[in-house]
Amino acid sequence: MDKHFEKFGHEKMERTGKRDCLICHRERELKRSRLAGAKPRPTDYEVGTSEKFPCGHSRSLTRKTVHGCGVCHREKERGRYKTKPEHYRMKCAERLARYKIEMPEKIIARTKLNHAIESGKIKRQPCEICKNPRSQGHHRDYSKPLEVRWLCALHHSELHAQLES
Repeated sequence: MDKHFEKFGHEKMERTGKRDCLICHRERELKRSRLAGAKPRPTDYEVGTSEKFPCGHSRSLTRKTVHGCGVCHREKERGRYKTKPEHYRMKCAERLARYKIEMPEKIIARTKLNHAIESGKIKRQPCEICKNPRSQGHHRDYSKPLEVRWLCALHHSELHAQLES
């Protein structure tokens, strides 16, 4: 567990005595409340306060990631990629090949849906729940590729979490 703190630069929750970092704890609590159907409390990241991360980046200007400051996390990832680009290309290619073998029906359904959207046969709709215009198509049945529910990324991931449990 201590490696987690060193690797991601998170701080331990000293006052609660838990062996967890504050950022991971907040993420876990937020996920639990969303799955339980409760309206999530706005965090300082979502409200957009002018506080700063320990690195000096403004919280209102950066998107929070699981690892803290989004800007710093992206810089670390770019640095890792630059040191071993072939390693990351191989990992990506292996993941894609495994995905193509394991789930060909998903790929076919997504491809058909994307072609229908590009040709104008289907128009992308806003999220059915929150009306967010940036929506994704959720296939209930991959054998019917043009029958989708339009959901934003948040509600799409929540739906998959409910389906998995």
